[in-house]
Amino acid sequence: MSPVNPTRVARHLLTAGAKVFAGFDPSPNLRKALGLLAAPELGEEILDDRDLNTLRRRVVRPLGTVDKRPVCLFAAYSPDGRIWPHVTNYCRDLKAAGFRTVLIVATDRADLRCYDPGPSVADAMLVVENFGYDFSAWARTLRLWPDLWSASALLFANDSVYHSPTALTALMERVKRSAADVVALTESTAFRRHFQSYFFLLREKALAHEAVQAFFSEIRALGDKQKVIEACEVPLPSLLATARLEVDVLFPLPENDPRAANPTLAAWHDLLRSGLPFVKVQLLRDNPMNANIGKWRADLTAAGFRVEEVEMHLGSIKIPAAAFLQP
Repeated sequence: MSPVNPTRVARHLLTAGAKVFAGFDPSPNLRKALGLLAAPELGEEILDDRDLNTLRRRVVRPLGTVDKRPVCLFAAYSPDGRIWPHVTNYCRDLKAAGFRTVLIVATDRADLRCYDPGPSVADAMLVVENFGYDFSAWARTLRLWPDLWSASALLFANDSVYHSPTALTALMERVKRSAADVVALTESTAFRRHFQSYFFLLREKALAHEAVQAFFSEIRALGDKQKVIEACEVPLPSLLATARLEVDVLFPLPENDPRAANPTLAAWHDLLRSGLPFVKVQLLRDNPMNANIGKWRADLTAAGFRVEEVEMHLGSIKIPAAAFLQP
């Protein structure tokens, strides 16, 4: 049996204590601490698999009747119930592009309270317990409102990016022109070649396919982001290919390009110049691949981004205590 890692246990207990003090739900961190004490040889793996039906949710505004208009399922994270301006403006711009938007907010708040930005931002709003990442949020929404499968298209999007309104408009025209069953933006060669899940669209043929519906119905909530990528993002394109659904990736890199493992972090500038309307939050916040981002403000301004929103978000998220403020 592996020894207990006291540092990891203490970290989860301290985080749980801070959440109690701030009025948030401490149970995820308590479960992880107890799991490490009970079975340290498994690390936190035993806590990373939960049935979606065990997770709490609160419907703020229902979607209502699903018609043939395309729908966007937009997954966002808000630890304390506040919504960032770059998220609300992204949703507004998606509505302007013709999508009905469903805002799915994962929060750490025990009461699942969250600011409602209103119908100008989202046609429907769902607040969920923060566990399982985006695929879990999307799958939970599809289970709650199964009529979504009858939409003319479902766009899966999230708050992991900043966007340029003007470039997004041009992108949406490219998406409309594509005749493929599935439209995605960028690919990664990590593990095996697959499209990245921060933005992809399924059209009617894909939505009606039983293999696609089964894929989302079988999703469980995983607490580790890397496992979500391996279990959900990586297998999905293979499933679509097996179902003989046509996939169109609009901004591919050559497979032998060394940046192809994670192009949105390593090849961000080239993608921006080729018309990709997104820059990853992780790039500007962490720059994990040590890309050249010295002139990111000028580059984003030239591409039509709302740089003041980006600056505010980056400046605010550097303050850990901000996540514990009441709305």
